[in-house]
This record gives sequence, structure tokens and C-alpha cells, in this order.
Amino acid sequence: MSRNIHFILIALFVLFISVFVSCVQLDNNTDTNTDSSSSGEETDVSGGSEEIDNLFEEDGGSVIINVNNESYWSSKGYTLWKVLDDSMPVSDGDYSVTVSKSSGTEEAGYGIVFGQTENAFYGNCLLVVLVNTEGEFTVGELLNTTYYTLKSWTANACIKSGYNVNNTIKVSYEKNHYDIYINDEKLYTLYSNYVNYSGAASGKNGFILVISPKDDLPNDTVSVAYRVN
Repeated sequence: MSRNIHFILIALFVLFISVFVSCVQLDNNTDTNTDSSSSGEETDVSGGSEEIDNLFEEDGGSVIINVNNESYWSSKGYTLWKVLDDSMPVSDGDYSVTVSKSSGTEEAGYGIVFGQTENAFYGNCLLVVLVNTEGEFTVGELLNTTYYTLKSWTANACIKSGYNVNNTIKVSYEKNHYDIYINDEKLYTLYSNYVNYSGAASGKNGFILVISPKDDLPNDTVSVAYRVN
């Protein structure tokens, strides 16, 4: 009898463990507001990504970029970005920028750069948050010429859609994670251990713009305004 009770207790314990593991896996699968690792979608942006200063021009407290030069177009898209040398790292405070797009393809992204630094292994590294005029956002990591999607394009009601509307993107760093807000709504948390390079929390911040293959340069102009808050 005691041997049978012993086997029953072991069976119940195994059943409990299997149910517990299943619940944990289900909970992890339903959490959409934390990051997946950089093992997600990879995009080779060599020849289609460039840090450039002279296209971003100050205009009455804002920074404006207007692009219609076909040298910044490619069949896979082209990314232009700028870092602010005097920017305060997110480890010392929030980085908040209000962005607005007045022309260009609807789904092409524009937004902010944060944590930019030079890494001995990867070279140039940075993190980005992009929105588009369709009310969507995405989060990614650029390591030299490889872009990793950390959060795929996702629609959210708090993001204003359309042209000539303002959306405010904010990154706040605390201990081991970055909280990403759009229009004061926290939409995503990026944990430091998912960032492939060190020094992101003390890196530089800036602006970013994506030229879509659908943008007909030089006949069309892509225009975005940025204002640091």
C-alpha cells in the first residue's frame, strides 16, 4: 500500500510540474509589450544606410529634413540618420522628440535614434524607434550594416495617423531596461540583455528617416520635422 501511495505522489508531482510549465509558456507567448531577442528578422542595409548631418537643418526650434535627391534612393530602401553630439544619454534622463511627416510614402518610418556608440566588435551601433503615417511603430537595433527588428510594425490607437500630425516618442532608461512611450502611452519595454552591444545607455541620441522604394525621387520630396522636448 505504501509503495502505491509513493507512486501516486510522484505522478501528481510530475503532473503539477507539466501544468506549471505550460502556464508559464502561455504567459510568455501572450506578452506583447516586452522584447524578443535580436535573433528576429535581420536586414542587410549596407549601401542603404548613412549618417548625414547636412540634410537635417534647424528651423525655429525644430530640425527639418527634406530629401529629393535620388542618390538617397535604392530598391531596398535607404535610411538617413543624425546624432546630436550634445545629447544627454538616456541613463541621465528621458529622451523625448516630437515628430511630424508632411510628405513621403505612408508606411515608411521616421523617428529617433538612441544609444548610438562605436563598438570594438560591431563598429557603429544604435537603437531606433520609428513611427509611420499609418499609426504604427517599430523598434530595432542597427549593428554596423545589419538591422535587427526587435519589435515588428504594430498599430496602436495612441499613435496619430496621417500627415502633418505630431507624435511624441520618448525613451526612458531605468536600471536594466528601456521603456518606450508614444504620446505618453508606454508601448514597449526593451531589456538591456537583448541589446547586443555595451554602452547603449550612455550613447548619443538623434533622428532617423527611411526613404521607401515607393518614394519617387527626385519627383517627390520626403519631409519630416523633429523637435527635442
